[in-house]
Amino acid sequence: MRALRLVPSAVAAIGLVSLALTAGCRESAAPGDPVAARSATASGLPRSGFQSAPTASSRARSTPHEGLAPPPEPAGDATVGRALVAQFECGRCHDGLSDEVPAVPVERHCTHCHQKVMAGGFDHKPHHERWKKNVAHLQDVPSLKGAGARFRYEWLVGYLMAPEDLRPHLAYSMPALDLDRGQARDIATFLMHRDPEDGGVVPARHPVPSATAEDFEGADAARGKALLGEKGCTGCHHFSGVPSRGAAPGPTPGAAAGPIALAPDLRHTRDRMTPSALQSWLRDPRAVKPDTAMPTIALTDEEVRDLAAFILTAGRDPADPAPTASTDSPAPMRAEDDVVAPPPLARQVRYDEVEARVLSKTCRHCHGDPDVAMGDGGPGNTGGFGYAPIGLELTSFGRVLAGMVGPDGTRHSIFTRDASTGTPRLVAALVERHREVAGHDDPGVRGMPLALPPLPWEDIRLVVTWIQQGRRR
Repeated sequence: MRALRLVPSAVAAIGLVSLALTAGCRESAAPGDPVAARSATASGLPRSGFQSAPTASSRARSTPHEGLAPPPEPAGDATVGRALVAQFECGRCHDGLSDEVPAVPVERHCTHCHQKVMAGGFDHKPHHERWKKNVAHLQDVPSLKGAGARFRYEWLVGYLMAPEDLRPHLAYSMPALDLDRGQARDIATFLMHRDPEDGGVVPARHPVPSATAEDFEGADAARGKALLGEKGCTGCHHFSGVPSRGAAPGPTPGAAAGPIALAPDLRHTRDRMTPSALQSWLRDPRAVKPDTAMPTIALTDEEVRDLAAFILTAGRDPADPAPTASTDSPAPMRAEDDVVAPPPLARQVRYDEVEARVLSKTCRHCHGDPDVAMGDGGPGNTGGFGYAPIGLELTSFGRVLAGMVGPDGTRHSIFTRDASTGTPRLVAALVERHREVAGHDDPGVRGMPLALPPLPWEDIRLVVTWIQQGRRR
């Protein structure tokens, strides 16, 4: 392993934290619950905040390999998948789920609540202006309607196991949940094989190899490349790693909203969709997904075939590296880098600065006060997304010091240092998020902020310094 040399500069913008500081244990299920039956066969253990900090033994994520078709995936159990969708609260962010999944009230629906904040629904609250600033870029989440007509089953299973950033205009991405592969298959089977429109079970799908030139006999991929610009596709979509005619720089990640925010990078299309699914989508997106923001573009059958041929077969360079905030920022962490914690700052740091730069902007949303949020203290406090409450509230100096409730039912400090590395638990979680983005993660530590860009190194150094100086008020 190679150590990454850290310099005091920011590497990414940050919004709100998502989920708990570290993952708690799974909620227990009732006897006979199909979720419990599936969980009993899990090959992995739930992550816990009471394990070690990141080390060189961190396991690699199971990301797809360029040019290789995914291995066959057996079908899961749609009934178990339905229960898991409810347990992991997919409906807190995503619309388009089956009516079989209980609706999530607005006070627990992250996306709807953010949209309500921005629409003025909480303008009577004293801190509504600060709320608007914090959630302005957290309003757009893709609907899951029509998933069975759009996605490859094998891709969806792999994505649930190891989510990757699909949408460059969004600051956040799908969080990594505490799933084993059997559970991922169950959820994918439910999402793909049960259509909310007719309630029927779609026959199991067989693995489909990646698209080749033979799939588009008579198609003109070069013409498809030109059409990408002529038809305005590049006004919303990136196609990273593929030079395309008419392409223009898109908005800064996190700055877009609405249809552009939800536009995926086209480099992922060949992994997500079959040739026939993509062509159906290009002909009439709303026939495939009625609530899509994708417009119906006038295309002939030949143009549809040409576009699909280019999107699915164009040569791709390696994925673009994560952007840095300035020219003197360190390079993004790589999979082979091993970092325990950055060095402290050479100045005094007090709680008020940590609160203003980190806790009030990133942590409080999911580690909040239930008394001011209709009883919901966020997934990192009162529970959610499949995790039991851990009681970690980060809204005041005293509550930060109060720590979290562990599996033994007693409170534990988030500043406890790992015996082997000396890294405080809070710092380990912040550094682990950098490792996750680089392609590695530690099964014992949940990287924070979940599903968002890593905290800038300068802010992590601020936290390190505050802790080292005795966590002064």
